Amino acid sequence: MNSLWNATAQKCSFPVLESDIRTDVVIVGGGLAGVIVAEVVECVEHPDSDHLHVCKVNVGDEVLQIVCGAPNVRKGLKVLVALPGCILPGDFEIKAGKIRGQESNGMICALYEIGIDKKSQIVTAYIG
Repeated sequence: MNSLWNATAQKCSFPVLESDIRTDVVIVGGGLAGVIVAEVVECVEHPDSDHLHVCKVNVGDEVLQIVCGAPNVRKGLKVLVALPGCILPGDFEIKAGKIRGQESNGMICALYEIGIDKKSQIVTAYIG
């Protein structure tokens, strides 16, 4: 498998991605299997919220709709996505469902939500 991300909560490394958005499941010690790198291909305001966005996210083999509350999410951004079934730190299981009436099939994650120090220069430089 050509993994885009190999990580533990303490040590991260990313191969350089210039033009290819193909993604693979994360190989991670510590229980983050199911977190992938993906690209936001569409991002619109949620019709029933003043702070949520409805995003279409290319996860490699399909495009998923994910509702996201991050104020900086936008089309073209490469993001970390926890797919349904993934268990994040704190035993938080990601499930498909509806958020204010809109289907959401995963979670666009901030670094702290997957247990990675947001000050990691390698991660921050790659993600944004």
